[in-house]
Amino acid sequence: MTSWASVASAAQLAASLALILRFLIVTAALPITQTTTDEQTFERTTYIVPLSSTENDSDIYRAPTKPENLTSREITGSTIELSWSEPENANGVIVGYRVYYMHSNYTDVKMHIPDKSADSDDPNTKFILENLNPNTDYKIWVKAYTRKNEGEPSDQIIRRTDITGPSAPLILNLTCQSHQSLYIQWARPVTFSGSIDYYYINYRPENGRYYEEIELSTEKNHLESGAIIPNLTVNTVYEIVVRGATRSTINNRLIQGESSTPTKVLVTRDCDKIPPLMRRSSKDLSPGVIAGMVCACFAVMLAITSFVLWKPIFRKCFHTAYYYLDYPPRNVPTLQEWENSEQDGERTAVAVQQFVQHVASLHVDGDIGFSKEYELIQSETGDYTVENSQFAENKAKNRYLNILAFQSNSVADLFIDSI
Repeated sequence: MTSWASVASAAQLAASLALILRFLIVTAALPITQTTTDEQTFERTTYIVPLSSTENDSDIYRAPTKPENLTSREITGSTIELSWSEPENANGVIVGYRVYYMHSNYTDVKMHIPDKSADSDDPNTKFILENLNPNTDYKIWVKAYTRKNEGEPSDQIIRRTDITGPSAPLILNLTCQSHQSLYIQWARPVTFSGSIDYYYINYRPENGRYYEEIELSTEKNHLESGAIIPNLTVNTVYEIVVRGATRSTINNRLIQGESSTPTKVLVTRDCDKIPPLMRRSSKDLSPGVIAGMVCACFAVMLAITSFVLWKPIFRKCFHTAYYYLDYPPRNVPTLQEWENSEQDGERTAVAVQQFVQHVASLHVDGDIGFSKEYELIQSETGDYTVENSQFAENKAKNRYLNILAFQSNSVADLFIDSI
C-alpha cells in the first residue's frame, strides 16, 4: 500500500509541475500593458496560422479556373509542343497540370509539374506531348490542380501530327564502274507516307569521318532507282548509305527517313573486268554470307556424291525387267554391231536362238545399245508412211506416243466400225 501511495503522489506532483510550466509559458507570450495605478493586467491574444501564404479557408473548397491561351508550337510526326498560361483564379497553390489528349475515341492523360526553380522570362507553361502516332488528329485540353481539387478544363484545340520519314531503302547493286566512279541501285522503301520526293546518297572512305551527300529527285511510280557516284579516289574502299525523304504536310520541309544498311565497295583500276564478288571489301562479307556459301558448296558436293553412289542402284531397280530373258545372268560379249550385219544388201533379223544374247549385249555400257538400235530403226523406215496413226480418232489407240504403226502392214477391222 505504501508503494502505491508514493507512486500516486509522484504522479500528482508531476502534473502540478507541468501545469505551472504551461502557465508560465503562456504568460511570457502574452503582451503586458502598464496602467496608471502600476497594476499589471493581462490580455489574451489568439493567433491564427493560415494553410499557406496564398490559401485561406474558402480556397479549400474551390477549384482553379481554366488555364488560358492553350496553343501549339512545333509539331512533328510523333510530338506536339504545347503552351498555356496560368488560370485567372488559382484558388490555392497550383501543384501541377494534367494534359488530356484524345484520338479515335481513346483518351490519355499526362502529368506536368512546372519547374519553378528555372529562371525564365516567359510566363507561359510549356509541355511536349510525345510518342504520338504520325498523321493523326488529336483533341487536347489542360486542367490545373491543387492539393485538394482539379480545376476547370481549358478550351480544346485539335492538332494533326506531321508525317514521318520513309523506312530504309534496300541496296540491290553496288559496283565499281571505273577507277573514279561507282554505280548504285536500290529498291524503294516499304513504308512511307504519301510519296517519296527525294533520295539522299551519302558516301565516304571507309575510315573517313564525314559523308559526302548527293540529292536526287525521284520518279513517283518507280520501284527501283539508280545513280552513279563520280569523282572518287582509286584504290579506296567506300561506304555508302541511302535514305529517302518526304515533304512535310505542315511546313513543306523535307523529312528524311531511315538510312539503309551501310555497304562497302573497293574502287580500283580496271574494276569493270573484275568479278563483282571480288570488288567488295573483305570486311563486307558477313558471317551469314560465308555460311551460305559453305552450305551451297556442301549441297553441290552431296548431290554429286549421291548421283555417283545411287546410279548402280537406280539402274538395277529400273532395268531389272530387261534381264528376265536371261536368268540367271551370264557373261555376255560386247555390243554386237547389228547394224553391220547385212545379207544381199539388206538388214537381217536376229535369230530366235540368239535373241537372249542380243538383248544382253544391248545392256552393255549403260544400256547404250538400246539407244543405238532405236536410232537405227528410225533411220531404216525408208518410205513407209504412218498417216493413219496420225488421225485424231487413232491417236488415242496408240499404246506409245513415239511408236506408230506403218500403213503397209496395218490390218483394217471390218467388223467393228468404232475401232
